[in-house]
Amino acid sequence: MEALISETAADRDMQPLERFWRPGDDPVKGIGVAANALHKMLIEDEIGLRVMERSFMTVWLENESHEPLRPGRRMNYIEPIVDSLKDVLSPRARKRLKQALSMVMGTEALIAVRDIGGASVDEALAAAAWAARALVRQALEEATCRTEPARDGRQR
Repeated sequence: MEALISETAADRDMQPLERFWRPGDDPVKGIGVAANALHKMLIEDEIGLRVMERSFMTVWLENESHEPLRPGRRMNYIEPIVDSLKDVLSPRARKRLKQALSMVMGTEALIAVRDIGGASVDEALAAAAWAARALVRQALEEATCRTEPARDGRQR
């Protein structure tokens, strides 16, 4: 039953990224719009959002391998925008940025800001877009300043 709920919830239609961002567009603005589009879709049915999250957790707990079982649809927005920065960010910096953005975009982020942060729907949408934009700005600033730490911890 939980697997069926997960699959059904994951079938919600996401707007194609091309509707609001294309390579060459501002990645900072694009990630904010992408975060907003993703979270608006999720929050339209907040009960469904929470059922979906519970389902993902239940399926993971019941799976002996504890492999990630969620669809990771947020990456359909995150990856193209971050990959558009390949001439600016190193592969390591892009990977880190994708991982950081995956923490501020999606069901977990939306539930946390609503429950723990006490945010209204509008505040949650604004906070998520702000956080996503801030992460991209930070990555770009680090690339410009060449402050990305090398593997040995020294500054480049």
